[in-house]
Amino acid sequence: MIQDLKDWFKKPYEGEGKRQVESYIKNRVRALKGMFILVVLLTFVLTLDDQFNISGFLGIPCKSIYSEERCIGKDKFGYSFVDGSGYISSNASATSNVFSLKEVTSQFSVGNIVTIGDSKKEHEIVEVKPLNKSESGNSQTIILMDGVGFVVYKGWKVSVVR
Repeated sequence: MIQDLKDWFKKPYEGEGKRQVESYIKNRVRALKGMFILVVLLTFVLTLDDQFNISGFLGIPCKSIYSEERCIGKDKFGYSFVDGSGYISSNASATSNVFSLKEVTSQFSVGNIVTIGDSKKEHEIVEVKPLNKSESGNSQTIILMDGVGFVVYKGWKVSVVR
């Protein structure tokens, strides 16, 4: 019996045990190769996304992939936007979500987040009409996700915050 133990210590992985260990090692190496390939592909896709905004094209919200700091200056889907503003052209009720703007500095876009007047409450734009350019100034109609919750008066500023 002691001789069997000595033999086992000298050659512990002979026979079926040796095949099991070899199979285990092959599976672990295969798994490591797969993870390495996955990391390389993920890095490649994120680089392409950074250059071509693939996630925005696919409709994936910027904040679901990147940190909030990286999404500043971009709309909901990661497209860069110009910091725009305009002024309300007529009074509106607290439940209103359609606003006609005048003196628009740059075109508003679907997904922009705006504030109205001195309010810090943010509202998402869900629909926009084309920007009307004229000698007297640019105008545009925007439609918000929901009512603003307070009476809005002519001349109040509407600003894009992100």
